Amino acid sequence: MVVGQFGSYVAEMLREKRFDLAPGDIILQSDPYKCGGAVSHINDWLVLIPIFHHDTLVGFSSMFGHMMDVGGSVAGSMPTTAQSIFGEGIRIPPIKLYDRGQLNQAALDLVLNNTRTPDMNYSDLMAIIAGCRAGEKRVIEICQRFGTETYFQACEELLLRTNRAMRQLIVQNLPTEPKSFEDYVDDDGCGNGPFKLKLTVWREGEDAYFDWTGTSDQAPGPINFYLHEGMFKMFIGVYMIMVFDPQIQFNDGFYDLIHVKMPKGSVLSLSSQPLWDAEPTLWPASSMSLVVHWAITLQRWRPRLATARAPIFYTLASPAMGLRSS
Repeated sequence: MVVGQFGSYVAEMLREKRFDLAPGDIILQSDPYKCGGAVSHINDWLVLIPIFHHDTLVGFSSMFGHMMDVGGSVAGSMPTTAQSIFGEGIRIPPIKLYDRGQLNQAALDLVLNNTRTPDMNYSDLMAIIAGCRAGEKRVIEICQRFGTETYFQACEELLLRTNRAMRQLIVQNLPTEPKSFEDYVDDDGCGNGPFKLKLTVWREGEDAYFDWTGTSDQAPGPINFYLHEGMFKMFIGVYMIMVFDPQIQFNDGFYDLIHVKMPKGSVLSLSSQPLWDAEPTLWPASSMSLVVHWAITLQRWRPRLATARAPIFYTLASPAMGLRSS
């Protein structure tokens, strides 16, 4: 049961089955293509801890954090003219940072050696792990108090409640006739553009449909955004809940109600992996959020809406980061 903003990424992250899970394991990764787009770029380090109760896998505790620097061609690892993901820094595939409670020191040394800020990254990583361990502890306490069967039943009930609530939100707030909105990213940092993001929204009964047909092809420069279907479904759920009924529980129980179409080869669904946006959380991700907002609310609240904002983004990184001491 996913309760965060990442989307339903655990299965994607473990899809290659490169290791068996055991109590005490801690998995680290930063590659957006290996976790269903749960992290937006390789500055985000994602930690995943399997939770065991009496040798039974009962869930996962997970969190990610943005690292100050992960190598690459510029300090801060967000080159605004990058045309390859390899110019952005080290891509960490899913690895066991801890194996049955034992630290993999070689793996830790490897990732920290590829950053200009190893001390900061280490401290942030340990803080993320501590947060995940707190979540692990709470789940184990619930299982010890009520039993794993009751715990699983409670999770299923929460999923069902969110599904029922989302059905109502869809019927009450989405149009039966397709409605579209589009926005633009003016430039990709390499002199190309503008790039259009177009979204069409409608519902059929209690099911919602989101179609990105009409969105521009992927850009040569660093504005492409790997919008995984699972990540987008969670984004839609979070948006619908926060805007229309914040009392609803966050989880992925509504996923079967959301249907998404994203044309391959667009700025939101790359046909290959030559480039990951140097700062997707600023440029296309923000534009995507605006397009979703306006596509859903424009027809409903048109008389009371102002025009869309015109965001301007810039990225700054301290030159002192490059002065790493030996």
